[in-house]
Amino acid sequence: MQAIKLTGKVPEDLEAALDNNGAEIAEFFDAVMEGSLPLMSLMLKTNKLLVTERNQKLQTPLHIALAEGNMEAM
Repeated sequence: MQAIKLTGKVPEDLEAALDNNGAEIAEFFDAVMEGSLPLMSLMLKTNKLLVTERNQKLQTPLHIALAEGNMEAM
């Protein structure tokens, strides 16, 4: 994932970057719900901030893992 540098002017591909970020977050939440530890681990190696993201219900991935009873993911 390419980082966006905000330097006072909006990058032309900002919308695409935001869409990609949303897709990555959704994929991470799906991995947590499914208990896919290898995918979670791989994604966290490239973006450690995924653990602080929240869904529409303001739940973090930890909340989701707890709700699913997925002790390994927690």
